[in-house]
Amino acid sequence: MDKILKTKVDAIRNDFIRSLPKRVDKILDLSNRLLEKSWDTLTARDLLYEIHNLRGFSGSHGLVMINSLASNTEKLIESLRSNNRNLNQEEKSRLQNYI
Repeated sequence: MDKILKTKVDAIRNDFIRSLPKRVDKILDLSNRLLEKSWDTLTARDLLYEIHNLRGFSGSHGLVMINSLASNTEKLIESLRSNNRNLNQEEKSRLQNYI
């Protein structure tokens, strides 16, 4: 990889890392809404979107642990979305553990 391209890729990676606290706050907010209130398909969709983006960016930038956790969380949310109902206690616990 030439120096200019590497510099640009490093800058994008660093921007992503700096954005992590804000991304995590948003994910926590959305997941708390699902855990504390009745099931809301729009909130679930937004949470899935945020997790999907986190997975994509972390995978692209070699952040393996974040990518793995986001992937598992994404799969869980997708399965919960297909039920389209309030979460039972076991599902809430699983979501809390993943988040």
